[in-house]
Amino acid sequence: MAPWNSRVLGLLALLVTVRHAEAFDVLPPSAAPNKSQHVVIDSSFDANSLRSSSWDVNGTFAPFGDVYENGFRVRITGSASWYRFIASEDPRTFASGRSLEGDLLFGYLLALPRVSVLGLLGAAGVEGNDNGTTTRRAGGKAVVSMFAQPTDTTMAYANYSFSSINNYYRCITRLV
Repeated sequence: MAPWNSRVLGLLALLVTVRHAEAFDVLPPSAAPNKSQHVVIDSSFDANSLRSSSWDVNGTFAPFGDVYENGFRVRITGSASWYRFIASEDPRTFASGRSLEGDLLFGYLLALPRVSVLGLLGAAGVEGNDNGTTTRRAGGKAVVSMFAQPTDTTMAYANYSFSSINNYYRCITRLV
């Protein structure tokens, strides 16, 4: 199959699978259930036509109170990524890699009516394997996550993170 054909098919597959999604780390207090809850688990999966994909799983714990109220938080994160990269320009060849990351973060949730802001800071470790070469690195990570529900039918979400391991900055925003 010609390279442009696989790109077109990948784009069509992406367009066919796009659908409505909601994003949040912690629901606002107005959406909290009646009983106390101490743990929130969320995950995300991302893939593209360039044969890159990632999967993240977060466990956020409120050890001294309810997850929907102001208070101290502990987050454990596991991430896995698979990707391709250019190994040589002449002739142009590609190689593949993968990385596994684990984070232990501590922070605080500020929960207001219809708005929550979560700030986390901690340690991260990554093991990568690029074309057969394994590396292990450790560093710090910071996360700020914001959720707002201005009306009953609108939502705004933003997540910013920075990892010192690769000086990697990530920003996700959504307005629905």
